[in-house]
Amino acid sequence: MKIFKLSIVLIIITLLSMPAWAKFCSECGKPLNEGAKFCSECGNKTGESNGNTVSIKDDSNDENKIMEYFSFIDESLSYIRTSNINIFLDKFSVSNENFIEKREIIEEFEKQCNKKQKILIESYIAIYEVINDFYNLYKPGFDNSFKKMVYLEKCNHLASIFQEFKINYSINKPLNILASLKQKLVIFANTYTVKSKYMQPRDGRILFLNSAKFSILEVNDNEAKLLLLGREKDVGAGCITGGIGLWAYDNLPKSWTPYVKLSEIIKRTDCKKDDLEILKNNKQD
Repeated sequence: MKIFKLSIVLIIITLLSMPAWAKFCSECGKPLNEGAKFCSECGNKTGESNGNTVSIKDDSNDENKIMEYFSFIDESLSYIRTSNINIFLDKFSVSNENFIEKREIIEEFEKQCNKKQKILIESYIAIYEVINDFYNLYKPGFDNSFKKMVYLEKCNHLASIFQEFKINYSINKPLNILASLKQKLVIFANTYTVKSKYMQPRDGRILFLNSAKFSILEVNDNEAKLLLLGREKDVGAGCITGGIGLWAYDNLPKSWTPYVKLSEIIKRTDCKKDDLEILKNNKQD
């Protein structure tokens, strides 16, 4: 009973010691800083009422603007996943020009968004960069069927992860979960470089891959599944074995993807240990 009374006294003292203007976020309950436009804890918007700062719910107009700005990304992923590449190329060509023109406007708009909305924008940007790389492979003068094939696989892989992210976003999962999913998406979207003359996959055969580019598709406790994207200046005419050219031996199927030990990846590439740890920890998200 004494402990209960003491707790009540401490709460009263704390409340009395707060400034008269002190208000609390209606989303997370944390105290708001004087004149704050957003809650520093959860990013929820605040507004003005009778001269005092009060917390209000997010304006759905901001969500609608984000969806409007990036609707071409969802559309592009839909065409890619259904193998409508020609339609994707025609549509993306126009949409990308409009997006580039609006890039500064979007960056300014992002500054007024809350934390949850910024996570959504950052996820869309990560997807956009990969789709844009895939689109550029179809520019006149570039004819590398292998690179197109592996970038198509990368786009499809990211589309699946992005779908998981959007489901969690739509049902208002906590910010830490959304941030974790976004981080995983960004790492899968990254392109890494081999800095060694060789790497050794699971089957023991040595690959000579100095300066080769790759992405990560999957991580488990001891190894990662890699998607080889080719070298920076690869062209179809310069490749052997049906466009593979990166490998130290012939007759390798195009669909073959190497499983490499995590220690080998950390030692011989610019992929950081922290990135691999994040994917290991989040593989069940």
